[in-house]
Amino acid sequence: MPIYAPNPADISAKLKSIHGAHLLNHVQKNNINTVSSMINDSDIVVLAWGKPNAVHNLYYYSQVYKIIEVISNTDKDTFVFNMGNTNTILTEHGDPRHAGRSAT
Repeated sequence: MPIYAPNPADISAKLKSIHGAHLLNHVQKNNINTVSSMINDSDIVVLAWGKPNAVHNLYYYSQVYKIIEVISNTDKDTFVFNMGNTNTILTEHGDPRHAGRSAT
């Protein structure tokens, strides 16, 4: 997501506010540029975004696609977390798991 909120439920409200101020496209471009720069400066990439329920699927996966596009244009080693309390590496929606506050 191009914004941050400690509580995932707040993300939707922030996105609506940024969109209402006609800043969403600008914020999204800055976000992708920042992610791309960080990937270029890194040795490895760890995917860990989970899926906040408060964000509409169409918007959410459009952002996921942009990140995947950036990653696919690099030769970096890419990893996901293997969470000990789950049976699969990806979530039921196919997203890489976010460790969240419960990770040890």
